[in-house]
Amino acid sequence: MISTTEIQSPCIVICHFKNEELHEKAGGRLIRYQVTIDPNNDNQLSPSGEFIRFGDVKGDEITGWQPCINIVVDETLFTYEQEIPYNNNVMVRGAAA
Repeated sequence: MISTTEIQSPCIVICHFKNEELHEKAGGRLIRYQVTIDPNNDNQLSPSGEFIRFGDVKGDEITGWQPCINIVVDETLFTYEQEIPYNNNVMVRGAAA
């Protein structure tokens, strides 16, 4: 297990949710996900540092804010040496008044 605070370079990792480990111990399957962790992206961690946001990079299999304490990094698949291919953010606006 690797703490997200130990990650120094942007990377793609395999991770799972800590609270689902009991399911595996009971004979169930523990689902693992691929996500991108970028310690240089100030927007990936919440201001309190308690939550991390996934889904801003193509290939992320988790989308949305997750409690950092519940994420376990199992293995690093790739470390970026160049710019991360972030998804383009789309601004949605209502009809003009």
